[in-house]
Amino acid sequence: MQTASIGIQAKREAKEHQQFAQLLRELIAQYDGMEQGNTAPPLDIKKLLLELAQNVNPGVHVPQDSIQSQAPPPYPPLSQVTKPNLTTKELAYYSDMAEQTWRVKACYETFPDGLRPLRVCGKLAWPTAGAKKLLGVA
Repeated sequence: MQTASIGIQAKREAKEHQQFAQLLRELIAQYDGMEQGNTAPPLDIKKLLLELAQNVNPGVHVPQDSIQSQAPPPYPPLSQVTKPNLTTKELAYYSDMAEQTWRVKACYETFPDGLRPLRVCGKLAWPTAGAKKLLGVA
């Protein structure tokens, strides 16, 4: 009994794989045409993803707005921040550097002038004024 269900599952997955492979071939063909200078229609990635989702799970409806073009930023602009200190995560976001980079700078005390972090219960609190000065935000 198990072998029959495994066989049916394998056939279904093979069919889904073929559909996915076909979509990828179409995408590659369009891309190759664009590289060779042919004017191909612009790639509509959102449409291809929606089509792929429908092919893989035909019973599942994927709403058009479920694929967001751009997520909202996780933090407000630095110029609007009024709190006295930033977390390491916030400083990493604003400076476009990894959090661990800022932790290392705190550990070895190689941080920029005006950006000496406060240590509060084992966490780092970076002065907002120093971050604004470093990043050139008024």
